[in-house]
Parts: sequence; C-alpha cells; structure tokens
Amino acid sequence: MPYVSRRSWAAVELGGDGARDPGGRGRCPDSGDACTSESSAGTTRSGGREMGLRGRLSLGLVVLMAGCTATSPPVTPAVTVSSSAEPAATGCASQVETGALPDWADEGFSGDSRIAHVFGAKGDIVAVLFAHPLAQQRKDGSNNKILWVSRPVPAPADATSSDNLMITATLDGTDSRVTHAVTGGPGPSIIDMPRAGCWHLELRWSGHTDTMDLVYAETN
Repeated sequence: MPYVSRRSWAAVELGGDGARDPGGRGRCPDSGDACTSESSAGTTRSGGREMGLRGRLSLGLVVLMAGCTATSPPVTPAVTVSSSAEPAATGCASQVETGALPDWADEGFSGDSRIAHVFGAKGDIVAVLFAHPLAQQRKDGSNNKILWVSRPVPAPADATSSDNLMITATLDGTDSRVTHAVTGGPGPSIIDMPRAGCWHLELRWSGHTDTMDLVYAETN
C-alpha cells in the first residue's frame, strides 16, 4: 500500500480541511474553554459526527486498498491451440516428369515422346499434361487437357465395375471436393478445378484404383 501522510489521513477523517485535537474536541479560534461548554445534546451530535467520520475513514481505507490492487499487472492466460483448428492433412506429392513416356504409355506418339506427365502412386496410370502448368484460369485460350493412360493389366475380377474413369479431387488442407468422369475409361479429357492449389486425386476405373496429386496455378 502506498505511503499516506498523517495530514492526508486527517483530511480523510474530517472530510474537510479542519483539524481536531487529540481529545476529540473542536478547537475554537478565540478560547478553548468556550468550545468545551457544550450541552449533552451537542455532545451527542458531536459523537454522531465522529462515528460518521470514522465510517468515512474506513471507506477511504478500502478505496486506497482497492487502488493499490488495481495497479497490479493483469495475469496473461496460457494460450491453448485446439487440434480441431488445424487444417486437414496437408502435403503435395505431385512430381511432374518431363522425360520420355514409358513404352506402355507412348502409343500414338511419333518421334520424341518427352512431355510433362505425372504417375499415379501405384504406377498403374499416368496423366499426360498437354497444358503445363495446369491453371485455375487460362488466359491464353488453351484448356487443361490431360491424357490418361493406364498400364495394361489383367481384366478385373468384378465384371460389373464401370469402365469410366472416375476422379474424386480434394483440395489440400480443405474439405473442398469435386468429381469428374472420363467416359469410356482413361483417355483424353479436360480437367478444370475451381481453385488453385494442390489437388489430391482418387482414380477408379474398370475395378482398378490409384491416386495422384496435381497442382493448379492461379493462372497460366
């Protein structure tokens, strides 16, 4: 608690700028004797005023203590980051190859077959990128043309599975999802995405499955 002088305490106790003697009797400007000859009723009133002054003194003490407490620095709470605030699993495994296509994927190409392409995680399908880089907006009038070529594999045991290539794409770190279907299975297609970023693709065709990541820029 800060230091308060006796004069300040006296001012609080009196509620004004007067002073009081140690005996509790008021000091008269001319004669102390004249001030002591008070009636019993006056003494009672004086006692009531003194009780009131003591109440104000106690109130002043409480205010001073509250003032000392208010000057203390606030306590900063610990910050806890909830795991639910974190985005979905992130990471982009897209690796664009620029060399020649494998033999099983270069049918229809004459001469040099070097072109940008991305393999599926299992290596069972390849996306040949005729538009590289892929872009969410293409200002040159071109399209996001992708040629899908699957590795020759035995016929699936499930003969009822669709021959179409079904593509389910999820934007990295979000729950934004779009689907595309390439009629007749892997082949030429135009695959646009609503937003730029890394898209995780789940690929299904003729009973086969694979995955790959494709990156779409803002614009080409």
